[in-house]
Amino acid sequence: INKGNNVYTVDGKALCITKELSNRIRFPKDIKLMGNVDKYIYFSCIKNKLKYKYVKDAEMYFKCPSTIRDFTKWQIRNYKSNRYVVRKMWGKLVDREYKMSNSKFMFYKMIEFAKNPLGSIAILLLGVYCTINAKNQKEVFEIKWDTVQTTKDL
Repeated sequence: INKGNNVYTVDGKALCITKELSNRIRFPKDIKLMGNVDKYIYFSCIKNKLKYKYVKDAEMYFKCPSTIRDFTKWQIRNYKSNRYVVRKMWGKLVDREYKMSNSKFMFYKMIEFAKNPLGSIAILLLGVYCTINAKNQKEVFEIKWDTVQTTKDL
């Protein structure tokens, strides 16, 4: 979508901002209203009529959650922040930026399903579970959250 220059590619693990955006961005006094910082920065960029640029060749290394429990906690937090909390702050801008044509979405789902049917079904079910749990939790975003534990050293 838009050559990667979209809300779906924003990730705080690999996010750089310009001095111009840094000077323009205003964080809310109650940071619970902000949700995840990466999406807040993205929407601030768009609202200030600056350009977000996805860098396709950038490389980063990070450790993904190693258990389904840790993965779902991470996703529920992100879903709640990205779809429900930021909508209160940014309104229709959030809906516009997250909008994707159903035909395009289904096309990419079919490609992934053809490559890995069982994995696709598992991800779909986990996604439904996380979305439902994100909607059912209280609407205020918790700035403190459980640390994802690693089993690597065990």
